[in-house]
Amino acid sequence: VGKKNDANAMVIVTNQGVVLVDTGNNQSDTRDIAAKIKSVTDQPVRWVVISQYHGDHFGGSPYFTPPVTLIVHDRVAKDLAAMRPHQIKAWRKRFPERAKALENLAPKDMMMSFPNNMTLNLGGKRIELIYVEDQYNIGDVAVWLPDVGVMHGSFAAYKDRHPDIRSEEHTSELQSH
Repeated sequence: VGKKNDANAMVIVTNQGVVLVDTGNNQSDTRDIAAKIKSVTDQPVRWVVISQYHGDHFGGSPYFTPPVTLIVHDRVAKDLAAMRPHQIKAWRKRFPERAKALENLAPKDMMMSFPNNMTLNLGGKRIELIYVEDQYNIGDVAVWLPDVGVMHGSFAAYKDRHPDIRSEEHTSELQSH
């Protein structure tokens, strides 16, 4: 889900709720991702994995928080915890309709982090979060679904061009899982 030359979002539907990997760069992208999720499930988004701390991955997080839990690498957690008041205020204002829900919150209030790798077992699905050391993208995390052989590579998969996984054939194939 997303658009060319921007972060790819991944949606994992479980019977315990939706896991979203990355949230879009701006309000319209994030709302588009949310609409696409609603088109395939009535399950709520409960977890958001941030694959790296750039706006096109993290920018839509206030749309989903609360009640979702942001799952980030420890290096990203450190940066989120160090956000200055003006940064937190700007984060809260990204989605005006969420202002009331966010008025006393900061991203660090809704996050959990991990140091290297983490495995989530949610609704019968195993989701492996794999930290990839990268000097350019702190906290780069690949998301691996071993049972179906699908990976969201984050920036770790970047080679010579931005990876674009949104072709129609792959979208319908992934929806069947």
